[in-house]
Amino acid sequence: MMKKLLEKEFLRFLIIGSSTFVIDFSINNLIVLILQTDPTHESVIANMISVPIAFIYNFTFSSKWTFKNTIDRKKKFLKFLGVGIFNYIVSTFLIGLLVEYLTNSNLVHSHTTIQAGSKFLIMSLMTFWSYIIYKFWVFK
Repeated sequence: MMKKLLEKEFLRFLIIGSSTFVIDFSINNLIVLILQTDPTHESVIANMISVPIAFIYNFTFSSKWTFKNTIDRKKKFLKFLGVGIFNYIVSTFLIGLLVEYLTNSNLVHSHTTIQAGSKFLIMSLMTFWSYIIYKFWVFK
């Protein structure tokens, strides 16, 4: 019974996470297309704008649907915000680092591919970390 509940919860987490990713990724790429300056700066600025928008969406649906926990929302929001700020700083740093590395290494010649690929890779890795923290600390 508990295993089924966890499977459903994780599936809901993936659905909300995937839709959050689509929002974040779409806004991020739109900003990159608009800015068209230095690839590293574009990536960092775009991430600084897209992440907070996606964050608000994610908290709203994570608390109401994924973890179905609306008790003490203020406390949970502050925890969620703490994790979000940490993830935001780490992901922005790692995306900037990866874009800089790939741009300088000439492994990939398309700046758009480098930026989108870096964002996708880092956000994919952050998904598993986030689920564990949300499940066992934020929405416990």
